[in-house]
Amino acid sequence: MTPPREPTGDECYALAPLGNGWHALWYPQMGGYSGKAAVLIDTTPEGYRSCCEIFVWHDGEFPFSDGDVSGWDDKPKEPVNLHHCDAEQFRRFADDIDKIAESMGK
Repeated sequence: MTPPREPTGDECYALAPLGNGWHALWYPQMGGYSGKAAVLIDTTPEGYRSCCEIFVWHDGEFPFSDGDVSGWDDKPKEPVNLHHCDAEQFRRFADDIDKIAESMGK
């Protein structure tokens, strides 16, 4: 799959279309950094959302690389392609983290 062009920060904030069905957005912060991203949402013939493809241009050490990094700053080759199946899983994951933190008094 060919990635779209790298979005700008302003495009990520605006969830701007990038062409060919791609949209800009910010990927969640990992490793103390952030990542500009582009998402292409697949739909079923009935119009239901299913999976999505995401390309991430991460500005730090990215945890989802094959370990092959380029440059002196340990930045992975970019962009990194991720496939996600269900956005609801992210909501449940975040809710579970909050529940654990609350149970610990944090």
